[in-house]
Amino acid sequence: LIPIDAEEAKLLPPPKEIDPARTRKFYVNAFQKQTGASPEEANYYLEQGHGELKQALAIWKEDLKWERSSIEKNI
Repeated sequence: LIPIDAEEAKLLPPPKEIDPARTRKFYVNAFQKQTGASPEEANYYLEQGHGELKQALAIWKEDLKWERSSIEKNI
């Protein structure tokens, strides 16, 4: 980063506003690409992860691990 003074800062454009719906769609798509999940499943895990993709993926992995172990026990 290059330090600037207050006068130079006034010349900078304002920061772009973040659109929560657009961000959510991005996270849903990213979750789907990494897991093969449906949009509904992606939204469920994102809700469980409080909107954090990394947390949603961790919860999904734990559920998948539990599901696989349950199937193995029933075989």
